[in-house]
Amino acid sequence: MRLACAVAFIGLALTGTRYAYGQSQPSLPSVSTPTPPAHSGYPLPIGAGPAPVSEGPDGTHGPDGTEAAPLVPPHVEGDPRAFKPGSYCYVGPHPVDTRVVPGPSWDATEGQHMRPYPPLDLRLFAFRDGCYYFNGDPRDFGYGGATFPYYGAHPVLDTFGGGWCFMMGGHTHLWKPWSPYFAVVGQWNYWQGPYDPFFWAYWRYFATYYRSYYPHFYGGGRLYQGGGFHIAPPIRDMSYPGWRGMGPGRAPPTIRGMPPRQMVRPPGAGHPRPPSMGGDRRGHGQPGFDWTSRPMSPRPHGSFRGGDRH
Repeated sequence: MRLACAVAFIGLALTGTRYAYGQSQPSLPSVSTPTPPAHSGYPLPIGAGPAPVSEGPDGTHGPDGTEAAPLVPPHVEGDPRAFKPGSYCYVGPHPVDTRVVPGPSWDATEGQHMRPYPPLDLRLFAFRDGCYYFNGDPRDFGYGGATFPYYGAHPVLDTFGGGWCFMMGGHTHLWKPWSPYFAVVGQWNYWQGPYDPFFWAYWRYFATYYRSYYPHFYGGGRLYQGGGFHIAPPIRDMSYPGWRGMGPGRAPPTIRGMPPRQMVRPPGAGHPRPPSMGGDRRGHGQPGFDWTSRPMSPRPHGSFRGGDRH
């Protein structure tokens, strides 16, 4: 009896072995993730670490590879969210709706505070824990103090709302770069780290916004000029020419503040390129970096009041 059981067991094992080797086994990809350069005092933001194995949805193709409708980011369309009736929570400085609160166009209040008006344009804010964080260019909304210059899209530290700034070309923020994945190129802080699935899911939406809407409504303080107060309308069409036509080696699209050509050197081999219209998304080598970033000098003007500068 024992001998029969042993023979049967060996037969089943051999059968299973033949079956296993007779099937085509999927091969796992070999992924080498970079180790961020050593640094101190500047935590990396969520989503700014090594690139994932899969980039996730890009907002342009469905599961079967066919063209899909672009994804709309959360909290950028529809009604703004009040912290309590008639009161909106902000964290940090932000533009003022001077139609509701006459006076300077820039509110420099630090920390969490309440205001009786919602954000001017939800696409210029990150929404986190019930509060709004301004992540646009403060110099376009009346701020006249020192700022830090950035070039192209880059992640935003959680302290300042998290997520990504999708602005193309040269722009500024109030906060200093915090990650060694920012390289200083000329006067610009230039993101050379990876772009996570969240970025690629909503890049097409914001590329349309910053290419076709922002410069006409807000660039250079246009919101407060000419005696009007016009907010950019909702995005209805994201099918502009050239969305998928930008190949490797092409310059990134720019809206405003394009630095001289020699100032924006393309990354070396293995480094990610700045995002372009469907450009190169792969290649996440460890970049070189230079912590010599300096804030830009204040503009000569202060805040805007309607169509005037003060």
